[in-house]
Amino acid sequence: MWWGIHSEHLHPYGEGGCVILGEKDESMVRNIVLNDTEIEVKHYDRKTEEGHQVVSFIFDVTSEEYHDVTVLLYKGTFDIRIPEEGLDFKGTIINYSTSLDNLYEEGQTGEFRVTLQEV
Repeated sequence: MWWGIHSEHLHPYGEGGCVILGEKDESMVRNIVLNDTEIEVKHYDRKTEEGHQVVSFIFDVTSEEYHDVTVLLYKGTFDIRIPEEGLDFKGTIINYSTSLDNLYEEGQTGEFRVTLQEV
């Protein structure tokens, strides 16, 4: 089961208006930089809503990376850089989920899905 945070509530997808991101693999984007941390992405999508950039991406996280990645994501707001598209902006998480909740166990790999909106 996928779990996600949407509007500061934790619930299974499909409840409370929370939806799973699309599987669209956009252009040549393979890396996103949040603050000074580079993340290799598997899927990427970008759109503009009400004049603000909205980027959604999917990436793998191993149990060894789990702590550092979650500490980063819990900051909530980031300096975002997407080198392949020449984009730099400040954004905040509007949706976040992970496929596993046991990444603290050795040898696991989970998929994280994140949506950021320009602020």
